[in-house]
Amino acid sequence: MKRSTVAAIVIAVLLVFSVFLFRAYRNTPATASANTGPQLLGEWQLDSVYAIAPAGNASAVSAPIQKGAIHFKFKADSTLEQFTGSDSLVMHYYQQDSALFIDKGAGYTAHALKQLSDSLISFATADSLVYVLKRK
Repeated sequence: MKRSTVAAIVIAVLLVFSVFLFRAYRNTPATASANTGPQLLGEWQLDSVYAIAPAGNASAVSAPIQKGAIHFKFKADSTLEQFTGSDSLVMHYYQQDSALFIDKGAGYTAHALKQLSDSLISFATADSLVYVLKRK
């Protein structure tokens, strides 16, 4: 009798613990399955950078980019690697619909994300810079 009672209590505790673990895992940003934004996984290269002109000013500033100079690698484990020549930087990211959140070590910052074509995406920063990435 004692053995069956102890076994039932252990099984109940394990069941409750596994339910809590499942719910915690399901609610993490990296496992969001309802993501409707562009698919980022893989390697990308910086295609162009431009500044969004303020309202009323029709000019946009564009910065020339040496083709193939800056690469990004979005990984499934939520790490983002940026390669510039022989330098590299590892950051963390997650995507939620049409927003890209990047952490460079000081907390996540939000960026507006757009799918321009099958192989082009863009994201805008808070200081009105738009980065256009091309899939490698």
